[in-house]
Amino acid sequence: MPDQLSIWVDAAARTVTAIPLGTAGPGSSEDFVFRVLNSSASYTATSVSVSFTGADAGELLLSDDGVNFAATLALGNLPPAARTGPITFRRATPYGADGAADVRLRCTTAGWTL
Repeated sequence: MPDQLSIWVDAAARTVTAIPLGTAGPGSSEDFVFRVLNSSASYTATSVSVSFTGADAGELLLSDDGVNFAATLALGNLPPAARTGPITFRRATPYGADGAADVRLRCTTAGWTL
């Protein structure tokens, strides 16, 4: 198993490489729940964080409690083969927007330790 972070979707019971957002109506919002998986069998991922990049990244916010949302979410350390608790990302499409989304979900770690 490679030392990498992956996106796990409970509803699909697997990791995914893309989350299809589709087109959203102006002034609408939608929530999507996922987890971050440490795909390493041996190493702890340290200082894991999740954020969005891309032209429409400002339309998406993250939360690990479903109440408090922010542009970046710090998750701390993630042990080998572990998944985080549920993470919600909220898409809030502003009025006047075309509803298409140009974003990338970015999971990063400061490093790997035994």
